[in-house]
Amino acid sequence: LELLNPNANAKNITINYSATDHINVFADIDMIKTISRNLVANAIKFTNKDGAINITAEHKDSNVTISVSDNGVGIEPDNLIKLFDVSQVLTTKGTTGETGTGLGLLLCKEFVEKHSGRIWVESEVDKGSRFSFTLPYNSEPKEINVVKNVVSSDAVNNQIKNLKILITDDDDATRKFIGISVKMFAKDILYAKNGFEAVVACQDNPDIDLI
Repeated sequence: LELLNPNANAKNITINYSATDHINVFADIDMIKTISRNLVANAIKFTNKDGAINITAEHKDSNVTISVSDNGVGIEPDNLIKLFDVSQVLTTKGTTGETGTGLGLLLCKEFVEKHSGRIWVESEVDKGSRFSFTLPYNSEPKEINVVKNVVSSDAVNNQIKNLKILITDDDDATRKFIGISVKMFAKDILYAKNGFEAVVACQDNPDIDLI
């Protein structure tokens, strides 16, 4: 909330948080922060000025359900099924023209499923949306492997495995998503938030193999 409150304040949006009790889960803190940050950022993006966002966490049975709901513009029924489909990346402008890549929710889905949880959305046009995800409650997780072995190690030679890669994008979620995708090919990954940082990185690292 410290990171996103300036965005909310610019639209005079109130963010409320409540939990039924102090809840403990075993989870990767960076992944959970990324999921939460993406969901709240989307809620701000698609909520009108003077709107409200509610964040809740509730322990039910063997799971903890975390939800981010808003009273924003909502989502068309035809678009709901596309939100978590990697083959149909959906990008929509926010209520004040904010843009995005459409990859944030795909990253959320990937990270939630790494924790043996699930993520879903309920929405009604002009009334708002509610994104929820589950985490197993207070249970030791299986080993979390972020990178999928989509290419057989036997099929990748040492040269392709040892690339120095520069990833440039102004969207934090996109940088992380691409970084995860190319990790198995990299000996070193550099990140830049904009073109200027990318140029400086290239000047400082003339041995970069891939941008």
